[in-house]
Amino acid sequence: MRRLKSLQLLYHATVASFLAPVSLFVLMAITYLPIPYTQYHTLVSPIPLVGIYFWAIYRPIVLQITVVFLIGLTNDFIGGALIGLHAFLYLTIFLFARAQRRFLRGQGFSAIWACFAIILLAYHGMTWLAYTTLEGQLPFPALPMILNTVVTMAAYPLIIYLFMKIDRRLQRSESFLV
Repeated sequence: MRRLKSLQLLYHATVASFLAPVSLFVLMAITYLPIPYTQYHTLVSPIPLVGIYFWAIYRPIVLQITVVFLIGLTNDFIGGALIGLHAFLYLTIFLFARAQRRFLRGQGFSAIWACFAIILLAYHGMTWLAYTTLEGQLPFPALPMILNTVVTMAAYPLIIYLFMKIDRRLQRSESFLV
């Protein structure tokens, strides 16, 4: 019986540790689904930020810093971005959200969403600054970033709802194992 419980705990820990990275890769795949907003541009929203933010607050132990770095680096290569930009920004946001975890977990949905909005604006501001500075294109067009912010903020409640369902299911199964 004791061995069975140990195997169940190991299985549960394995599932939980794979769930966060897989969910981030799914969100990154969704990011690159083309959503045209004009005839010349395609909207690519930073949807993985929602997952990084969620896992950093609710289950930081299942999301390793190397996974966040790899998600960012993969995003850079797939999206043709400055190599290392998203890796740096994702790591910064992950570490910040994880550091503020105790404060954020005690807040309601609206406060957490507002905090995410501020983080998202900072993300876009740093992205805009990096492209403006390194590409030498003054000014770098802000409209795509504004639309990215709107799309990401609109997608946030749906993604968080799904992630909360997953998290509750994990919590229920953990309570049966202990």
